[in-house]
Amino acid sequence: MQKLFKRSELNDKQLQHILEQAAIALANLHNLGAWHGRPALKDILWDGEKVTLIDFEENPISHLTPVQCMSRDLFLFMHSVVRFYEADNPVISAVWNRYCENAAGEISQSAINLAKSMPWLFWLSKLSLPIAGNDVRQTYKVLYFLRKSV
Repeated sequence: MQKLFKRSELNDKQLQHILEQAAIALANLHNLGAWHGRPALKDILWDGEKVTLIDFEENPISHLTPVQCMSRDLFLFMHSVVRFYEADNPVISAVWNRYCENAAGEISQSAINLAKSMPWLFWLSKLSLPIAGNDVRQTYKVLYFLRKSV
């Protein structure tokens, strides 16, 4: 299996397909009532046919509800996806839509509500873009995407 985030080995169409398959795998996990904890792309493997989620590290259930744990998963997954794209790239929407087609709507809506509940983080990350590192840039892009999703 190769790690999913080695983009240089894949063309854009292949990468989009794998990212959409990863979104489906995450949706399927959520449909079972489970969550990953930190589904970054580095914790997702692709064997040429299927996606495997690995490295289930964090379990925030002690301070979050199951729906909040799953929406946090979705937020962190999308945070990882936006690293490779501009904020308005259609691939981001395609990956998001693939998740939404395969998971309960309350999870995606909860992730949108989370993004909309943090306007201060959105504006702070936007103002920081000229000097920001990858994490802040990705945070801005995922918040931008989720805030415009209705």
